[in-house]
Amino acid sequence: MTPAKTGKISRRICPIAPILGIAYLWFCLWSASVFLGCAAYPHKLRKLVAQDPVFQQAFTGFTLMDAERGKILFDFHGDQHFIPASTNKLLTLYACLNTWKDSLPAFKYVSSNQFLFIQPTGDPTFLHPKFQAWQSGFNFIQSHPAYQKGFILPLQSDELGGLGPGWAWDDAGEAYSAERSTFPVYGNLKRIYSIHPHRLTAAPAYWRAYLRADTSVQAKQNIIHIGDNHLAYNPLDSFPSDFEAWFPVHKSTQYLIDLLADTLHQPFDRYQEMPNLASKFWYSAPTDTVYRRMMYESDNFVAEQLLLMCSLEKTGTILPDRFMAWAKDSLFCFFPQKIRWVDGSGLSRYNLNTPQNNVALLYHLWKQIPQTRLFNLFPAGGKSGTLKAWYQIETGQAYIWAKSGSMSGVQCLSGFIFTRKGKVLIFSFMINNFVGSGKPWKLKMQHVLEQIRLI
Repeated sequence: MTPAKTGKISRRICPIAPILGIAYLWFCLWSASVFLGCAAYPHKLRKLVAQDPVFQQAFTGFTLMDAERGKILFDFHGDQHFIPASTNKLLTLYACLNTWKDSLPAFKYVSSNQFLFIQPTGDPTFLHPKFQAWQSGFNFIQSHPAYQKGFILPLQSDELGGLGPGWAWDDAGEAYSAERSTFPVYGNLKRIYSIHPHRLTAAPAYWRAYLRADTSVQAKQNIIHIGDNHLAYNPLDSFPSDFEAWFPVHKSTQYLIDLLADTLHQPFDRYQEMPNLASKFWYSAPTDTVYRRMMYESDNFVAEQLLLMCSLEKTGTILPDRFMAWAKDSLFCFFPQKIRWVDGSGLSRYNLNTPQNNVALLYHLWKQIPQTRLFNLFPAGGKSGTLKAWYQIETGQAYIWAKSGSMSGVQCLSGFIFTRKGKVLIFSFMINNFVGSGKPWKLKMQHVLEQIRLI
């Protein structure tokens, strides 16, 4: 009886044994491939990054992580602090994603048939030329029963300051350095464009009185500043039909009431405090639409205004310092290193961050946000935004989604790589202190990331 039982048991076990053996062999091969794949990163990247003569001409930091396992695969000066330039917008994006849901608040209001009190939130989209399809706040004001009676806005304070700490003065006249404000309109910009080969005009129409033709202007096909918000051009020059130029509005809070009144063709008044009545929020643009503008075009103005909006929501004040101090201890408590965070856009050279911090932030985004939505917030290599002319491959399929950052002596890039084996990797390149054009470093970064894709 014993042998028979043994035989039965053997017949039941034996068919399974080969399967277990094959499974074990497959597991060993898989483990070996993973080990060898991971081992390849330090060996290859040490040559591509740490020992490269171009990277050695600057202060270079690089961190690479496996997104699925949250494991660092390679690190070179990843714990050192760098000027992040526009990769600082990653902090603003993370703050926004942890503050707003699907729409941004255009303003807070108290109203009746007789009056409309408006309390601004810092919304960057109000009458902004790049958000023309999302003007529900403006439409609400125009359709309100009090439209013919005028509106009431709070007294505007200059306490915020139009320019952020550490912004370069020689950037103050450039469109990418538009001023911050509590209630921005038209993106705090004015557009100058041609209506005749020898005649320019301005939009919105309010600024036409600040533009003049002057034959003494020497710069060919150029516009010069002749005082706060006053511009001049030479009418003897010939301007192409598609000529346009954008200029920031300086001291924008001083012009707000007149600019709104001219646009809406209705008077505005000012108040010290909003009435002690129940107030409501009116919402404007979808959040992701605004975030994409900030990330794709690296829009500094949008980034700054979004930071102010987060500050108002979380701390009750539109001044951002208190919010950034709170966020460093709460939202970014997972950072391996301390940061210096002074603005939302990265225009300031006072900002300091590390590659390891950027990778940690992107890892948290990876865990919190569905991949389709997350990647859609970042410029895609060879496809969109600031990466449209870079990281192109023959198949036409993007493999990198990242935020770039550059200024004199600074080149940075942080984001996600989709490898040919289907792995998602997180990386952060930060390069500081080089002289001359940043193109050699951009080309080197591209080469390194292309090689990582193929490992």
